[in-house]
Amino acid sequence: MKGIMSIFVTAALVVLFFHVENIHASAEIKELIQVRDNVFWYEKEIGKIKRKLKRNLSEMMRTRTEVRLADLIGKRQKVRHQFIEIVSGVDIPAEYDLKEKVKRDIFVEVQELLMPVLDGVRRASERPRKIGKLKSEIESISVNLGSRMSAAEKIKNLVSEEKYFPVKKELKRSLSLLDEKIREMKVELDSRERALKKELGEKVSVIDMVKNLFSSFFRTKGKNLLFALTSLISIFWVLIFLRKKIFNLSVFKGPLNTALKPLKAVYSTIALIFAVSGAVLCLYLMNDWVLVTIIIVIFVGLLWSLKQFIPQFVGEARLILNLGSVREGERIVLNGLPWKVIRLGFYSKLVNERLSGGAIRMPAGELMKCQSRKFSKNEEWFPTETGDWVLLDGGIYGKVERQGPEFVVIRLKGKSKKYIKTSEFLNMNPQNLSGGFRICQVFGLDYGIQKDILKATIPVFQSKFREKFLSDGKFSGKISDVVCEFDSAGAHSLNLWVKVDCDALLAGNYQKIKRCMSECFVEICNEENLSIPFEQLTIHKAN
Repeated sequence: MKGIMSIFVTAALVVLFFHVENIHASAEIKELIQVRDNVFWYEKEIGKIKRKLKRNLSEMMRTRTEVRLADLIGKRQKVRHQFIEIVSGVDIPAEYDLKEKVKRDIFVEVQELLMPVLDGVRRASERPRKIGKLKSEIESISVNLGSRMSAAEKIKNLVSEEKYFPVKKELKRSLSLLDEKIREMKVELDSRERALKKELGEKVSVIDMVKNLFSSFFRTKGKNLLFALTSLISIFWVLIFLRKKIFNLSVFKGPLNTALKPLKAVYSTIALIFAVSGAVLCLYLMNDWVLVTIIIVIFVGLLWSLKQFIPQFVGEARLILNLGSVREGERIVLNGLPWKVIRLGFYSKLVNERLSGGAIRMPAGELMKCQSRKFSKNEEWFPTETGDWVLLDGGIYGKVERQGPEFVVIRLKGKSKKYIKTSEFLNMNPQNLSGGFRICQVFGLDYGIQKDILKATIPVFQSKFREKFLSDGKFSGKISDVVCEFDSAGAHSLNLWVKVDCDALLAGNYQKIKRCMSECFVEICNEENLSIPFEQLTIHKAN
């Protein structure tokens, strides 16, 4: 029983398969018959027009008829192509006119140069454009066909009416013309609907379309581009490898050492030109004019866009090649600060080791207006170092806690901080006390001791100042010299000049030593019964 059922099911499936095949075959036959009828109609119309051309026609009418004949012959050829495509299942590409034009001009040359790129873009968007065009043509033909069919229907109704009998012959002629045009438009509409159905039947998902696009690219353009890039990188790498060998020769370590950087730049430029030329030649040998055209267009576009910057590029190139006003290994002053030029390039490296974070990168364009000079080994790159005690204009006194390209931080007595711009810091005439310093003060005595000041008074002050600063335990061994001398005869006093030379270890006691000098002066005056004068105002009474 089961065997009988399986045979029955198999037979049913076979019958169903052949039934489906017959349905498919009959649909295909109907489509072929429809296309054949369209070809027959075109041939009939072409025969009519050819017979019409044998008559005596005016020049204008003959021209119009010949144009109409050529149009119909072209349309008949398209319908025959459709017939062949349906029968064979093979797409027949459109024929191209291969006749070469004799006359050529610059615009034609440019167009032919850009045509490979434009053809690539056209092929990428060909299907959507074709579908859009077919839909637009179908819509236009449908509208025109509908209006003509409405007109033909009305004329048919008028022919049968008695009152239109006088123009019945003209009505029939108009109806014949309309029927002829309707038949032609139906053929056109059927042809375009068939083409649209074919295009829409070949639906491709976005993923498959992208995959096909990449597959097509790497199968042709991608492969060629890979070969070109491999050629470019290989040639450039080999030439750069040889550059190291060439410029390590002893000849470049002698007189040519000063021109080493320009020669390296020229060699690198030639190497790059050779590498790019090799890549273009590779594409040329593979007949890939699309990529060749793209490279040429990009190169020409770059040259055209950079033409106004050529003078600036030449100046920067001179600077980078160490041929400009700024040279490597020299000293340059930038924004009021001294820097050492370590390396010149599109971004040059400047260094000041005295500054915290004292390494900056400067564009070559910023250095074109600057000048550098050679420097000696004992030149200072900054007046202070971190940890030094400094005295500035305005009586600012403190210890340098940090100094950088932007700010100098000074720790004042009392642990407060003062921030000064580095450029302003240099303008405040900094006096670095950490290498040793001298304090000088002027003290005044009364004119009453005028006759004894040089022989008796000054030796006493000299002795007691030295005793105070050289023998005192606080300053012992840290003060190298103390001197007291006569300075001048002032308006109100006889002035003494006292100087104290201090060691670097006393840099943090600068203000204290100044106070000690004033204190010592007062003590000596008290011990020797000397008066300290003050400024007086003398008033003279008029007679």
